[in-house]
Amino acid sequence: MESDINDQLGAARGASLDPVPPTEVTRSEGSSGRWWRLFRIGIGAGILGFLLTQTDLEAAWRVVANARLELLLLAFASVVGSRIVASVRWYLLVRARHATTLFGVIRLTFISNFAGYFMPGGLGVEVLRVYGLAKTTADPAFSAASVLVERVVALGVLVLLVLVGMASRPLGLPAEIDRLAWLCLALLVFGVLAIMVRLTRRLALGMLPGKRLAPIRGGLQKVFAALDAYRSRPALIAGSFLLALIFQLMRCASVTASAAALGHPVPLTFIMVVYPIMLLISLLPISIAGLGVREAGFVYFLGLAGMPVEIALPLALIQRLFTILVILPGGWWYLRHGLRG
Repeated sequence: MESDINDQLGAARGASLDPVPPTEVTRSEGSSGRWWRLFRIGIGAGILGFLLTQTDLEAAWRVVANARLELLLLAFASVVGSRIVASVRWYLLVRARHATTLFGVIRLTFISNFAGYFMPGGLGVEVLRVYGLAKTTADPAFSAASVLVERVVALGVLVLLVLVGMASRPLGLPAEIDRLAWLCLALLVFGVLAIMVRLTRRLALGMLPGKRLAPIRGGLQKVFAALDAYRSRPALIAGSFLLALIFQLMRCASVTASAAALGHPVPLTFIMVVYPIMLLISLLPISIAGLGVREAGFVYFLGLAGMPVEIALPLALIQRLFTILVILPGGWWYLRHGLRG
């Protein structure tokens, strides 16, 4: 496996693609970046505040106080397990070229999740993962390719879950979600073709003319070579897809168990449809870490299943709390190791 990828990367070996430190990106934001960050915080806080005004807080507190602890622990364990599965999936993709350790990849996964969640500047978790792996392996192009492949596979699984869930025709789902799922699938297929078809690649390279942009062109060629190397390993991609499926099912199971713990069970097939959509909506860059946006998604979509806001909003906040608790070890590792696996 390693020799195949090494051979395909050899043609672009002479180019460089040095990663820009996240701290430098943050410093270069300027006042406009700070104002945009404050605006996003305000949007998220405003949405969350509005949801609170629409909630009977006393009733919501009674729901949380009477929650079944054993189901909440099961939901939290599912979140922890999903993070480990995600790390193993990335480790298999990285191991295709570099003899890294599973623990190192797990540590980098938690560090990047923590830093991406709490650090200012709006840096995406994926950018931090690429940068951290590049520092560890001294191979920025392959680092970018491994994260890109992992993201494409994960998006494919999200769309698959929506389509499979819709096949059961859960009650309460509007017809628009059906069309939205097929649109997402079409966009995913188009995106994969765009990075794999030679014509699109030539167009991308043609947009970077001149000697000054030669290092970037060369680095992009190395990323393309790494992507081609992954394409030649169907068993590896199939394994990654299977782990991504397990990862997403564990996340859906966490929401299902949390809903049952709060006294309003929701079918797993329903969660399989709406949870991926809620995740995609929360990625919109209008708030920090999806604050407010994700909670609004829970209230709206779970409301389709008859869940009152006094349950849906605590459920969303519990899921956010689980996320924060799970990535806290990444903060300790970040202080000790920085963005490095």
